[in-house]
Amino acid sequence: MIDEVYEEFLRKVSEGRKMSPKMAQRVASGRVWTGEDAYRLGLVDKLGGIADAIAEAKAISGLPPEAKAVEVRGQTSIRDQVRGLFASGGGARDVLLSLLVGADVGVARAMEAELSGRPALVDPALLFFL
Repeated sequence: MIDEVYEEFLRKVSEGRKMSPKMAQRVASGRVWTGEDAYRLGLVDKLGGIADAIAEAKAISGLPPEAKAVEVRGQTSIRDQVRGLFASGGGARDVLLSLLVGADVGVARAMEAELSGRPALVDPALLFFL
């Protein structure tokens, strides 16, 4: 299942970044890039800080600039997320999503409940937009 998810990730990277699957594999392969290197390799569109990322995410999603953004810092460890997979009430899908997006999906679910079922959009930078 992990291999399938990784293949899907590579496919989306190659399509989204308009690069061959072979090139996507070469630049991925578990590497972590600095922002400048990622920009040079075509993995990001532009460089900026968290405020720039929030403004861009709002613009892309059609939210007004004054829309509230809440930064969530309480991320559970991978070990605790995997442990939750086997605990009662721990959903395998939520654990896998948490690992993939780098955010605690349980927090997003709690926010959705608080927002009367309206979805909380999960950003890999651990931002949830209301």
